[in-house]
Amino acid sequence: MRRLRGAVLGWISSVRRLFRCVGRKNSGAHLAYAKGLEAAEELLDRTVTRTRTMNSEDIWRELHDLFDTDDGSLPEIRIENLSRPGVVRVFARLQQYCRKGIKGTFWSKEGQKDTPVDSVPNAALLLTDGRAEPFHALCRELRYGGIVIPDLGVFVSDDEISLDYRMGSEWNSGNLKAFFQLLKELTELDATARVGLEKGVLRDVRKRFENTWKTFMQDTAVT
Repeated sequence: MRRLRGAVLGWISSVRRLFRCVGRKNSGAHLAYAKGLEAAEELLDRTVTRTRTMNSEDIWRELHDLFDTDDGSLPEIRIENLSRPGVVRVFARLQQYCRKGIKGTFWSKEGQKDTPVDSVPNAALLLTDGRAEPFHALCRELRYGGIVIPDLGVFVSDDEISLDYRMGSEWNSGNLKAFFQLLKELTELDATARVGLEKGVLRDVRKRFENTWKTFMQDTAVT
């Protein structure tokens, strides 16, 4: 890939020299070389994008302030725009990774009572079927790729699953990247899913998160 990048850079340099020598005297050549230069620069951009990799330290450097200091809040990362079957699939996958289960209760419309989340196979299915109200529960001892991710709160509605977390010293570059990898797997369960921060977040914070997430997704895309 480095050789390809070097070759493209060399070609761009040659085009620019020819542009200076010929372009001024020949308007047709001027246009052709301009188009060639534009195509070469576009190729270089794609080459650089493909060769970039975002490691755990890169993610931590960009977003550590959203995780490393406990300020008493419970920030949310939302998996939005889910279809109802997508909600069910995402919740089921979280159940697989939470070794101590997802603890909490939901309001059963049928039984007219609070019901333990772990007393049914998939509480999200009851919600999307209209038999339960939206609910919040706790995903405990979450492991992904052998890495422990701090406990996550899980709020389930009929088109979104929000994951909230307590900031603090339990977070580090390794488990933040594992969290990103988990989010990627969860979004892949529904074609329309997208990841975002909660409402009310400062614009620059939201943009920084979105840019980091976008780069992570590009780097981990299957080509």
